[in-house]
Amino acid sequence: MKDRIIEIFKRAKKIEEFEGKEVIFLEEEDFKTLWGMRQKDIDGLIQEGNTPEYAKKAAMRDYFKLINPVLKPVKVVSFNYKQAYSMVRTKEIILEKYLESDFYKWANHLRKETKKFIKDFVNDEKEVKKVMDEVEEKIKQKKKILDEILKNPDKYELLRTDVEFKDTIYQPVLNVRVYNPDTKVLEPYVYNIYLRDKVPNVVWEWKEPIPKKRRPRPILDGLKNYENVFGKIYIKRNK
Repeated sequence: MKDRIIEIFKRAKKIEEFEGKEVIFLEEEDFKTLWGMRQKDIDGLIQEGNTPEYAKKAAMRDYFKLINPVLKPVKVVSFNYKQAYSMVRTKEIILEKYLESDFYKWANHLRKETKKFIKDFVNDEKEVKKVMDEVEEKIKQKKKILDEILKNPDKYELLRTDVEFKDTIYQPVLNVRVYNPDTKVLEPYVYNIYLRDKVPNVVWEWKEPIPKKRRPRPILDGLKNYENVFGKIYIKRNK
């Protein structure tokens, strides 16, 4: 199977690279061959008892990613970027939906990771107690901050984001519109499809050229005045 896929890729009419991601443009026949191989793999995974959602996501993942959302050619609008981070600025939503649950998720994760560290690297019982006591003290201090925010929310500006935990806060995408060769009409909707690492991203394209967008400016500067208190929660004390 792998040799067959390699032979198909060798016949590519064009190969692009964007942010280290490889995009292979195939003619109709070769693209449809890969589409059929992927569909056969999906059917096999479903027969093995997997859900259709998992099967569609996992099928042929180690070999390629098909950019086209349907079995029709697409018009490649541009190489672009799409945000891959969360950002919640509304205090009421953070207080109601995230603040307490994020604290307990953070605390439980910290305990879990600490126990894993102790199991791998700490043998002395006194040192084990010392490490766990330090973790519980840290959680205790953060709990005080949580309680203070809940008691006096007007004293704080709140922000919830995972920006600092992301290796890349803007992911490269290929923007495409589905083209109907029968009617010669493009769908108005633009699909923003993430480009995958390590395997080729495969396109059956109807037309070109393909403009490339400049990388967006990072947003980390906006966090400079905020303090990360736990997990994804940031605060700024009002003056």
